[in-house]
Amino acid sequence: MFTRFFLGLGLASVPVVLSGAEFTATDLEFFEKKIRPLLAENCFKCHGGQKKLKGHFRITSRAGLLKGGEIGPAINLKEPDKSLLLQIISYKDEDHEMPPIGKLKDSEIAVLEKWIKLGLP
Repeated sequence: MFTRFFLGLGLASVPVVLSGAEFTATDLEFFEKKIRPLLAENCFKCHGGQKKLKGHFRITSRAGLLKGGEIGPAINLKEPDKSLLLQIISYKDEDHEMPPIGKLKDSEIAVLEKWIKLGLP
């Protein structure tokens, strides 16, 4: 079931159901303001809309994040702290460090960690 919503109309506590997961408008606003720009700046070039994706990993959809790529599922919703994506962006897996041009700021990693713990709104 999909529910339409409009940000800014006082609907922050109205649940929105997307792909079987329930989020509030506040959760989705967090994604739009904090997560999407971060992913666009650091990840979309290699894992965005191109036909050939690096590592066969697409981050432009929740389904793509949950599916993961060549080395496995990127997100562990049951144990978010164990998500492969967090290990890779934290440079804890020296064979897979993303983004390759340099580690994200700790504050950016914290924002992505919060997003994963929210269930990827």
